[in-house]
Amino acid sequence: MKRTEKKMIAVLSAAVLLIVCITGCAGAGATPATPSAASDAVPLVTVVMASDFQNDGTFFMFRALLDQAAASGVPTPDCALFGGDYSIKTEQDPDDNIRKITDELTGAYPEFLAQNAIFVQGNHDNLTSALAPTGAHDMGAFIVYSINEDDFPSGQTPEQVEKTLQDLDSFLSDLVKQKDSRPVIVAGHLPLHDSQRADNACGGELAELLNSYGHRLDIVYLFGHSHSGSYDDSIGGSVNYVAKGESLYVPVPAKSDSSRIEGSRKITLAFSYLNYGYVGYSNNTESAISTNVLTLGVLQVYPESIEITRYTAEGKYCTYSIALQNTQTAQNAA
Repeated sequence: MKRTEKKMIAVLSAAVLLIVCITGCAGAGATPATPSAASDAVPLVTVVMASDFQNDGTFFMFRALLDQAAASGVPTPDCALFGGDYSIKTEQDPDDNIRKITDELTGAYPEFLAQNAIFVQGNHDNLTSALAPTGAHDMGAFIVYSINEDDFPSGQTPEQVEKTLQDLDSFLSDLVKQKDSRPVIVAGHLPLHDSQRADNACGGELAELLNSYGHRLDIVYLFGHSHSGSYDDSIGGSVNYVAKGESLYVPVPAKSDSSRIEGSRKITLAFSYLNYGYVGYSNNTESAISTNVLTLGVLQVYPESIEITRYTAEGKYCTYSIALQNTQTAQNAA
């Protein structure tokens, strides 16, 4: 290929990426973000979220992202969600780095209550008391259900995750029986989609479980771990979002070894699916439909919607709007 042709392809690719970034965060189909219906309303709750603190400069980046959110008018968060991997090396005690993360958070938002931060275990983290236990956390206007690495491990087998899935099924079933229709944020570490990492063979099982409740409950699944890569280009690279009603390819476990993956299958989601926001590093290929930026996620619950905004070190990046099917409980929680 001639140099002029390569240059022209690069210019066209950059133009496509610019259009994607202007119209909204890249998603499964690179569709524009829905305009916020709650721009003049006061959120019931504000949540900041990030994952994968695996770089010596991460804490400076995290603070820069927080400062951009604060400068953009994001109020003091009511809750913070962190999706695991707080250290560079594998199987480290995360406590010291969790203190650093909390210090940066309270530095940017002095009124933030540190006890409202939920730290999910990643595959780089030993399970210590600084990490939240797997299970439900009642946050008032919404519920967080965290899933630690030990309970949904990398390279899992169906036997290893059976209890985790049963416990989550029982919890969601109880919410339906109790007619508690508050939004549920399922905060995990591993993604559910098929990827070249091939360490989430049971991701499809968890996705199907969430699907079985998605028409009765408003569910958002958050993940980290992937750091993008060419295998995430189809869902947006380092900034991704697959909306309820869109398709996702989930793993198919190999028959000879259930911890391995032999292919993928396509499912239609009955819940919303996205990453917290990688703050350590991203390594995707920056294809025409993907991004390779570090972001902080801000999730705000309103009476009729959930608004998710991404912030980079340069400022506000894009926004998604998720219409809530169950609005009465959110209104009552206000």
